Amino acid sequence: LSPVCLGSLRRAATTAVWSPTRPAVIICAKNDGSFDVWDLLDQTHKPILNDRPVESESITSMQFYQSPTGSTRYLAAGDTGGNLHILEIPRSFRKPLSNETKLVEAFYEREIKRVEYVQKRNEILSKQAGEESRNKKKQEGNSDEVAGSPGGGSGASGGGNNSNTMTADGGEAGASQQTVTVDSQAEEAFQKMLKKFKAELCFDS
Repeated sequence: LSPVCLGSLRRAATTAVWSPTRPAVIICAKNDGSFDVWDLLDQTHKPILNDRPVESESITSMQFYQSPTGSTRYLAAGDTGGNLHILEIPRSFRKPLSNETKLVEAFYEREIKRVEYVQKRNEILSKQAGEESRNKKKQEGNSDEVAGSPGGGSGASGGGNNSNTMTADGGEAGASQQTVTVDSQAEEAFQKMLKKFKAELCFDS
């Protein structure tokens, strides 16, 4: 069940009755012993009569009564103190307006469509919010993966580092070759010196 229309009350409601002759009129009793009169064709956001005192006790029950001898209508109200109150209903609250039933039906049809529209709109907004949240988390997850992988984000610089490493490796390889060449020349020079030294030793002997 969904509310068709909402209104604010200054006190907690204890019971309510629909007028048997006026479909747009609702009388709502409250826990402070007062009651409100709502006329939905007049206004729906607040009652046309509010805080009408009946008794200091909380009203717990109400019942309409039609006089058999005339058009006068009464409202019986009982409270938590065990008291019964008989109220006469004014003519404006008991005589229906022209086409009031059709007007009230049209009002409820509009309100039901409005409630359905609001519910569907909330569902769509909730779904969009969920999709945006999931997409955001997915993007954040992808960013974390890119940041942590060697091939993307910082991995791009990592790729550059790899290139640098490869270049450095190539340089190290060239340096090794150069070192080998230098060592060979030094060995050859050393051998010449050793041969000369041996020749001098033989000459001296």
